[in-house]
Amino acid sequence: MAHFYGQVRGAARTSATRVGHRNTGIAVEAASWSISARVELSSEDGVDVMNVSVYRGNCISSSFKKVLDKQYRSDMIMFSEGGGI
Repeated sequence: MAHFYGQVRGAARTSATRVGHRNTGIAVEAASWSISARVELSSEDGVDVMNVSVYRGNCISSSFKKVLDKQYRSDMIMFSEGGGI
């Protein structure tokens, strides 16, 4: 059974989905010509980990500069009653 789930929507009438398992994880990249982002979800010792990277330029091509690199762990995030972080 899938542990991670991804969905993308764009110009097509339907959305596309992908799943990842604890042992494979899932990665997503979204880009324009001037800014892009990469999100990776994985599992480390039973803890869900999300790595978020933001780039100036296109992370898929060779002309980019990383401007943000942040990691979030499910065992370190505190959620409020309203559902926010």
